[in-house]
Amino acid sequence: MTKPHPQRSEGAPEPAICCCGAEATVLYIRDSEFTEYTKARAVWDAEYAHRLILDLKELFVVPDLVVWHSSCDACVLENGGLYWFNHPKTWKDWASWTAHLMEKEWFVHTNWAETLRRFGA
Repeated sequence: MTKPHPQRSEGAPEPAICCCGAEATVLYIRDSEFTEYTKARAVWDAEYAHRLILDLKELFVVPDLVVWHSSCDACVLENGGLYWFNHPKTWKDWASWTAHLMEKEWFVHTNWAETLRRFGA
């Protein structure tokens, strides 16, 4: 039986591991992925956003959301981090960061809901 992380509550997920093998302590989005998404979304919007009705196949070509990644402090810049912060440790931290991020115009274009399920559950 493994012991829970001393700063995490009982039942919290084990810490993520960075690409270098260290504990991942930072959540971030990559500049390159955000730039790629922005370009792809502009193309999609120009083609489809003005239409009231879309075919099902047209919904499948909507660009994927920008992914939140997990890393250690040392690797976040090497990995092209655009926006990052320390991993929330409690649900209060997750709620606070969610409220803060919701104020950002670009936030709706990220996979935050999946990130909450993956790292916060």
